[in-house]
Amino acid sequence: MKIENNILEFDKLCSDAKSGNTDALKLIMEKLKPFIIKKSLNIHLKNYDIEDFISISNISLYKAIKCFDFKRKRNFFPYAIMTIKNNLNMEIRKASKNWMESSLDEHMEKGENVLLSSTERLMEDVFLNKQEVLELMKVLTLEEKNIILGVYYKNMSLADYARISKRDYKKCKNLKLKAIRKMRKFI
Repeated sequence: MKIENNILEFDKLCSDAKSGNTDALKLIMEKLKPFIIKKSLNIHLKNYDIEDFISISNISLYKAIKCFDFKRKRNFFPYAIMTIKNNLNMEIRKASKNWMESSLDEHMEKGENVLLSSTERLMEDVFLNKQEVLELMKVLTLEEKNIILGVYYKNMSLADYARISKRDYKKCKNLKLKAIRKMRKFI
């Protein structure tokens, strides 16, 4: 019964907010603030922070209030939740379209700084030049050196390296990640 009352309360607040009641709009935003913050904390995108996601969510909520149609016999609360989730997911998709990738080898040959990263977790970007990478490779075992040289310097895919070295792909992937982690410790 309590959930139904809350849903009906949201419908009433939405109706009031659509008719221009700013107090009702503020109350809706205040009641959904914990949900918005929780969703925003679970998203990690480069060049975005939590305030960006909270703003996107608040704008989505405001648009949901303006666009909600009571004639369709739906409740406002689930509509608002789905609108917020959909707009956050859309922002993630837009950001992922702009994800740029290029070959490490291409930049190393030019003597440019190189991004050394691991897909294992989000970390602060570390830029190194070719000489620094070669210096860091001194801490690696022979197997680790070979996989780093093969994948990054010879521009081989990890699958190709696994096939040529007659090893399991998963073992090669773990070896590469282990080598990167080792090198990061000395940065």
